Amino acid sequence: MLGAGLNRAIRDRDGLSPPLLDSFFQVALNKKEYHADQHNKFLQPLYDYIQKYWGKDKHSLASIPFDIEECFTLLELQSLHEQREENIQRANELVKIQSTLTSL
Repeated sequence: MLGAGLNRAIRDRDGLSPPLLDSFFQVALNKKEYHADQHNKFLQPLYDYIQKYWGKDKHSLASIPFDIEECFTLLELQSLHEQREENIQRANELVKIQSTLTSL
């Protein structure tokens, strides 16, 4: 019953609340550790994917709500389609992007 209200009251060491479904990138990309080059390199395929299908770059994701459930759904549908079409290379790319989003 407490749900999102309680989630918004909690703060981490950076003064940020845990993300909700549409504020995930806003919270994550405003954390100091996600400004490191190693994170940018690791996350770049995910950023490129989101830019291609939603027209949002890293800067936009840090400031504008984005529904990650929609992103997961599209990744899953495209991955299944590519597997059915036996386009294994593209299916693997999509699975890797999905894994990156999951690990983030």
